[in-house]
Amino acid sequence: MTALPVNITDAVAIAEVDITSAIFQLPTTVSDQMYAKVNPPNITNLTTGTVLGTGVFDIMMASVKAQLREEYECNRITGGEYAKAFIELTSAALQNAVQYSLTADTSFWQAQTAQVQAITGRIQMENARFTYQNTLPAQFAQIVEQGNQSRAQTSDTRLDGIPVAGVMGAQESLYKQQVTSYQRDAEVKAAKIFSDSWITQKTIDSGLLPPQAFTNDSVNNILACIMTNNGFTLAASTAAEAVATSADVA
Repeated sequence: MTALPVNITDAVAIAEVDITSAIFQLPTTVSDQMYAKVNPPNITNLTTGTVLGTGVFDIMMASVKAQLREEYECNRITGGEYAKAFIELTSAALQNAVQYSLTADTSFWQAQTAQVQAITGRIQMENARFTYQNTLPAQFAQIVEQGNQSRAQTSDTRLDGIPVAGVMGAQESLYKQQVTSYQRDAEVKAAKIFSDSWITQKTIDSGLLPPQAFTNDSVNNILACIMTNNGFTLAASTAAEAVATSADVA
C-alpha cells in the first residue's frame, strides 16, 4: 500500500486571523450616519415653497431657469420657445424631484446594507479559510489515526510505513509473545508425554535403550535452544558454571 503524505504537525497548525482589522469593523459610534435618526418624508425636502427655496425641486428649477436664461440671452431660442421649454422642464423637474425625495433614503440605506453584507461576507470567507487551514486538516489527521488503529489489527506498520508503536504496538508485541508462549508450552507438554512414556517403559524393562533424542548431543541442543529463547547463551552459562566450580574448589 502506498504511504500517505501525512504530517500531523502541519495538520494542527493554527492560522492567525486578525479580527481587529479595519475590514471587519462596523461603525462603533452613534455619530455615524448608520445610527442617525430616520426622519419621515417631509414636503420641505421637496420644496420650501419659494423661488429661492432649498428643496430638491427649488434647486432643480433654479438650474433650469439659469440654463434657459443663458440660451435666451444668447438668442439661441425665442420667447415662445422659452415658454414652451420652461413648462416642459418644470414638469420634468417636479417629477424627478419627487422621485429623488422618495428614493434618497432608500438608496442610502441600501448602500449601508451593502457595506454590512460585505463585512459579513468577509467574516464568512475568513471562517471558511480557517476551517480549510485548521479544522479540516485536524479532522483528516484524526481520520488517519483511526485508520492506523484499524490497520494495526492486521498489519505491523502504519499507513505511512512506520512500525506500529504506543499502546497498539505494545499490545501487538504482547499478542505475538503469547502466541510464541503457547507454541513453546505445547512443545514442552508433547515432549513430556513421550519422555514419561519412555520412563515408564524403562522401569518395566531396565535393558531398554534410550531413544536417539535422549543422547547428550540432542539434550545439549534442546537446552541451548531454551537458553537462547530466554536471553542466555551457552558461553555465558559455561562461564557461570566455571565461576561456581572455582568457588566450590576454594
